[in-house]
Amino acid sequence: MDKIGYLKESALFEGLPPSDIDEISDSIEMSNYPKGRIIYQPDDPGDILFILKRGRVRIYRLSAEGKELTLTELGAGTIFGEMSLFGQTMYGSFAEAIEDCVICVIDKVRATQMLEEKPAISLRLAEILGRRLLSAENKLENLALRDVPKRLASLLIELFGSIDGSSKAYRYTHEDLAKMIGTSRESVTLAISEFKNKGWISISDHHITLTDIQALKDFIN
Repeated sequence: MDKIGYLKESALFEGLPPSDIDEISDSIEMSNYPKGRIIYQPDDPGDILFILKRGRVRIYRLSAEGKELTLTELGAGTIFGEMSLFGQTMYGSFAEAIEDCVICVIDKVRATQMLEEKPAISLRLAEILGRRLLSAENKLENLALRDVPKRLASLLIELFGSIDGSSKAYRYTHEDLAKMIGTSRESVTLAISEFKNKGWISISDHHITLTDIQALKDFIN
């Protein structure tokens, strides 16, 4: 797919006329990031807006002890690095390609101009930021108020409940899951075993299937 095709799939540019898409595409660079590459890290100047067109990106932070906490995982069509548009650095976060990625890159000057000239894009960005704020608040509540098994149950529903309970789209290790809920791999392994013994999940070929989503929801509440 060419650059214009990628942009049309982004929520940020949804509904824009083709002439606007063509104009925007002229000032956007496309870059390839192999799996494992760090796209940005803390204190980078933040002069770029990224649009993920293929692959997945993990946004995470490090604790003072060097422990990773995954803030979010992003899929194709999403934007990140948006705080650069408000004169901020990357706020102590890392962005890592967890699959081979194709990313559209817009420098801050052009992105700011784009928002000023096209109010529809500004509204889209506001909607995206609003959803992310709500998601961040929910994650904070989950970390602060729930124990590890309930945090894990909530995460499994979030990751797999929208695809008929199947994790076949992506494979997550116990370490991956632990980083998402701020705990140890051993704690996740214990909770996974508990859920499996209760018949709430099943595991085949290292993939998780939610066999009783309602039971997981009842457990959380």
